[in-house]
Amino acid sequence: MAANEFPEISTVPPERGTPKSWRLRLVGVWFVVTLGVAAYAIVKPSTTAADLVFLPSPVVSWLDAQFDFRTFVMTMAVCLIPACLLGAAAWDAVRRQMLAAALALLVGLEFLQLWIPSRRFSLADVGYTFAAVVIVESLVLLGRWTGGLALGATPNHDDSDSITQPGRWTVVEKSLFASVCVVLILAQLAYILLAE
Repeated sequence: MAANEFPEISTVPPERGTPKSWRLRLVGVWFVVTLGVAAYAIVKPSTTAADLVFLPSPVVSWLDAQFDFRTFVMTMAVCLIPACLLGAAAWDAVRRQMLAAALALLVGLEFLQLWIPSRRFSLADVGYTFAAVVIVESLVLLGRWTGGLALGATPNHDDSDSITQPGRWTVVEKSLFASVCVVLILAQLAYILLAE
């Protein structure tokens, strides 16, 4: 195989029992654990994160200070790793179904707070949940677009002819663009968190 040739990519998700089915098992275990912790955190009577004994004290203090924003953090924790594991184009339908299921469950749990006397329902929490799921999907697509999130899939083209085709971006240009975007997003997030 020449240096500029890539093997063909299968566009069909692997069936059970194939070598790549470990992704689905890992995603399933991740969801059971993280959604279980999220359900407990959302419906428990107290609003402090100190009830989550596995969290270090500085993290608990930060989460308690952020209050509504911690819903965004929780949704990112639930969705980001499975979405990255299923980031290849062959897994698009599975990943989006998984994100939709997580979104429905987390928003449903937020509405459940209407009937818990010591908790309060918040539209901000619902908004943060939707925002986190949209950002997770956007990060996966951005990662795949830049070539940084191949996850078992390789591009079917050679970027060496990008000079002759001005409409195509090289992997380096895409990576640079993605890095600038990530830095700007983190700078805005830091500004918001430090402004409080």
